Amino acid sequence: MKSLGSTARLAIVCALGGVALFGCHHSSSSDDPYTPDRVAAIRQQLKYHHVAVHPFTATPKVDDPATALTDCHDSAVAFLKAKSVFASVDNAAADDAPDTLVADVEVEDMRIVGGAARFWAGAMAGSSFMHVKLTLRDASSHAVVFERPIETDNNAFAASWSWGASDRNLPGNVGVAIADLVIQVAQGQTPPVQVAQ
Repeated sequence: MKSLGSTARLAIVCALGGVALFGCHHSSSSDDPYTPDRVAAIRQQLKYHHVAVHPFTATPKVDDPATALTDCHDSAVAFLKAKSVFASVDNAAADDAPDTLVADVEVEDMRIVGGAARFWAGAMAGSSFMHVKLTLRDASSHAVVFERPIETDNNAFAASWSWGASDRNLPGNVGVAIADLVIQVAQGQTPPVQVAQ
C-alpha cells in the first residue's frame, strides 16, 4: 500500500464474509446498527439535514474504472436513502443550498481483479484495492468540513475462495463505508483514523 506521508490514512478492509469497518455489510436486520432508535437519536444531532452526493470521479491514473465508480456511488446513495437519516439525499445541490452537506469522491488509484484472472490465478492474481479521497463541503459556504484519503483492499486468498465475490463487491462496500462517514460528519463528529497495518 502506498505511503501517504504525514497525511492521515483511513483503511477499510472488506474481507470474506462481508464484515467491514463502519458496518459495510450486515447479514440481517438484527445486526444493523442503524436501528430506528439510533436513527432517531442521530436525527436530533444532525448539523446537516440534506446531503448531495456528486457523481464520483477518477484521476487519469485510473485508466479503465469500468462500472466501479458508478457502483461505488450508487451504493453510497442507496445506503444513505435506506437508513432515512436525512431529509433528502440527491446527486446535486443548488449553489448556496442551506443545511446541506456535499460529498465529492475522487478515486486516486484502483485495481479490481477480474473474474477470469481470479479463476485461473487465484490468490496469485493479487488483491483488489481502491484508494479514494472523500471531501465533504458545506453547500452554502463552500467550506471543506472534512477531507480524508481512504485506502481499501481485500484479501487475495479470501477472494480466491469466494470465487472473486470480494473483488466484485469491493466498490459497493467502499460506497457503504463512505456513506457511514457522511453520517458521522453530518453530526459534527470527526471519525477516528484507522491506519493499515
